[in-house]
Amino acid sequence: MVSLAFPPKQDAEVLQTVKLHKYLSALPNTEVHVITGTESGSIRALLKPEISVDDIATRFDLFSNRYINYLWLRLFPALASRPDIKAAAIHRSELICKALPWRPDVVVSRSYPISSSLLGKSIAKRLGVPWVMQLSDPWSISPLHPSGYDIEWNKKQEIAAIAEASLITFTSERTLKRYQDLYPAAARRMRYYPNTFDPDQAMPNPWNKGPEFSIVYAGTLGGSRRPDVLCEAVERLFERAPNARDQLRLIFAGHADRATRRYLTQKRAYVRWLGPLSFPDSMKLIRSADMLVLVDNFVSPGIDAGPYEFFPSKLLDYMVAQRPILAITSTGSIAREIIGRHKLGSSYGHNECYAVSEEIEKAWREWQNGSSSFFQVDGQTEMYDARRGAERLRLELEEVVQLSMEANGPSTAQPSICEIESTVSGTEGQPS
Repeated sequence: MVSLAFPPKQDAEVLQTVKLHKYLSALPNTEVHVITGTESGSIRALLKPEISVDDIATRFDLFSNRYINYLWLRLFPALASRPDIKAAAIHRSELICKALPWRPDVVVSRSYPISSSLLGKSIAKRLGVPWVMQLSDPWSISPLHPSGYDIEWNKKQEIAAIAEASLITFTSERTLKRYQDLYPAAARRMRYYPNTFDPDQAMPNPWNKGPEFSIVYAGTLGGSRRPDVLCEAVERLFERAPNARDQLRLIFAGHADRATRRYLTQKRAYVRWLGPLSFPDSMKLIRSADMLVLVDNFVSPGIDAGPYEFFPSKLLDYMVAQRPILAITSTGSIAREIIGRHKLGSSYGHNECYAVSEEIEKAWREWQNGSSSFFQVDGQTEMYDARRGAERLRLELEEVVQLSMEANGPSTAQPSICEIESTVSGTEGQPS
């Protein structure tokens, strides 16, 4: 399993990789080993990268950290988009293959970042085993990612990767359809595998009225994903109902860019910004909320929404919390579709401040009345269950290996299905 998004890193992609690893490795006759990178920022990572191997993962050092990545993106944006700032990982495939504790039957890569895909492709080629590419977001058709700086390079790499992969998976049905239309010759090798929640965390969460009406946003803020519309909506509510000022709290948790941090720390008595939290603390906060907020990236009206067809993994954490969701998202977005399909809450556009304010007021009045039926939401469905997803993937991996053996003859790999998932958090990789 090749993934540059794996602990100790902490982001939404890491959580999805961890769930896949947990439930895939728990299946009978299945051994999973992860290939991932560490970000020390040491100059040695450029010359002689360290590689460590344990029962769970093979980890290699990358000349990377938040400051190096920032400078690289600012000074060399085009190079940093081939396909992302973790591209150096691709050139480590030979060292990685030599360090592996055993040879796998199949390599599975999970991106973002895309470098995970290209690293997985390179490793599978060196080992002579089939490769499965999992894309959590679109690749060349997504202007929200740095690949937009060099779209021709990324398109060329995407074409080659899709031609070589034995199986390609996407996290939304709409993205799947779009790629099947773009690559009709590969359409039969493409599948829909949505992001998942951990069923072990889907414990009952009965609602009880607390001393404050709490609205929680847990996730990254920055760019077009901003808290302004929520704060303005709450302030409009205060104008209509002044007594709500002492009862309502708007709580933000997660990374935020400088402008957003400045905005959140201004003197607003009803706003609390907790900064980044560990996953357990984040889930504890989410489960304690009365209402949960999802803020999507803004997509201007009239722009083709296709490249923005992402499945927000935060929705899965919210589903487990069993509370109503208020989504600030574009018309026709995946988030809006899922929330509507499963009756998880309500969705509004980034410019619909008054409607958002009215929705918050309705929830606040339900809170005042102690209406548990309003706040108890059962949105969990089997299709987003990580255990079910791993079982389904295991069957498909076995078929991929069988077809490869029939086409190329038996490999010298061990008989168990093994997966190496390559995910580089936040970026993708260069060709080897």
